[in-house]
Amino acid sequence: MPAHIDACDALVYPYTHADFSYSVATGLAYGSAPVVASDVYGHREIAGYCPGMTLFRSGDAVALAAALRRALEDEGVRAEAKIGMARYAREYSWPAIAARTREVYAEIVGDLLAAISPRSGDTRKTPRIARGSAGRSTRSGGCR
Repeated sequence: MPAHIDACDALVYPYTHADFSYSVATGLAYGSAPVVASDVYGHREIAGYCPGMTLFRSGDAVALAAALRRALEDEGVRAEAKIGMARYAREYSWPAIAARTREVYAEIVGDLLAAISPRSGDTRKTPRIARGSAGRSTRSGGCR
């Protein structure tokens, strides 16, 4: 697959409907050819994160031809696409997403620990919540 994508002068996605397109995301991640895609919802959303992606009106062959011509012939468009694709690949790679996810979980866990930690001088025992056999919360530590 990489050899085929690297051999392309442009990657074209003329979908008439897409909530999200892993094909477009993959093309952007390779970064070897400008991406030209129809302006359906999923592509517009991705283009918001990758300014070098060229959109055209879905179902409009003339608009597709004009967008493809720009992507192939305009060096400024090609340069912007390269910069945008490199940034997209860096910021939306699985390792980058995993790192941001870990940060969110660490923040949430930190907030939860702070919320349940006894205050200085507070001698009350903090109840621990466990799941009962029927999925209901039950308090441990002698409370039933």
